[in-house]
Amino acid sequence: MFGGYGVYLDDAMFGLIADDVLYLKVDGENRDAFVAAGLEPFVYAGKHRPMEMSYHRAPEPLEDWDRLAPWVDGAIAAARRARAARRPRRPRSSGSSNSADCLARRSGWGFAPSDRPRTLDPTRS
Repeated sequence: MFGGYGVYLDDAMFGLIADDVLYLKVDGENRDAFVAAGLEPFVYAGKHRPMEMSYHRAPEPLEDWDRLAPWVDGAIAAARRARAARRPRRPRSSGSSNSADCLARRSGWGFAPSDRPRTLDPTRS
């Protein structure tokens, strides 16, 4: 994806850090304020073209919490709106989501978790 670090509150990603720069989540409700302040969007080199994400650079200085707080509050609100707009996920079955684990559980061989110990059958190919 973007090769940075996500900044979360609960399950909502409201910021990201890439190349030592903090970016905050934007949407239709707070994007204009970021653009008006000259805070550029986060863009990374995609496989075929540059990809712009819905995050804009945070205002400087980051140490001035009184100045930064409204921007962070807006980013948290944008992240929560984005999270609420997503379709609910289907509950997964218990266990790993690793496809190899799932295959092993279905086929009855390999390294799947089990109540009984497994041994490799040398006659099986």
